[in-house]
Amino acid sequence: FFIFNFHPAKIFMGDVGSVFLGCIYSGIVFQSKDIYSFLAVLILATPLYSDITITIIRRFFNNENIFLAHKKHLFQRLYQAGWGQNEISSIYILSSFILSFSLLKFSIFGEIICSLIILLVGIYLEKKYAAKF
Repeated sequence: FFIFNFHPAKIFMGDVGSVFLGCIYSGIVFQSKDIYSFLAVLILATPLYSDITITIIRRFFNNENIFLAHKKHLFQRLYQAGWGQNEISSIYILSSFILSFSLLKFSIFGEIICSLIILLVGIYLEKKYAAKF
């Protein structure tokens, strides 16, 4: 969906498409032959999983219902702060590309380091640019 993800969006995946892709990704993760390949494939989704995990934990500790709709993910808060959809999507896409390249070039340890750097960049964007949580 890379080419369809830029404004104006041409295809909207919706819940069914997202669940389908999530199931395919989970299948790939759990078919890994060893722990290193398991972690390598799992870490590729760091930009998405870290945003999801941090948002759920923050909402839980703020006594918010984590099952209700909201606009508190980093992507949405950057958009509320005036960033364009193409800019934000590019950051997520670039992050995923960097993780993929680091796995090919440096193995799992380089990917772990890159994922930590990407996590720190996300925290920086959240503190400096995103709308308040």
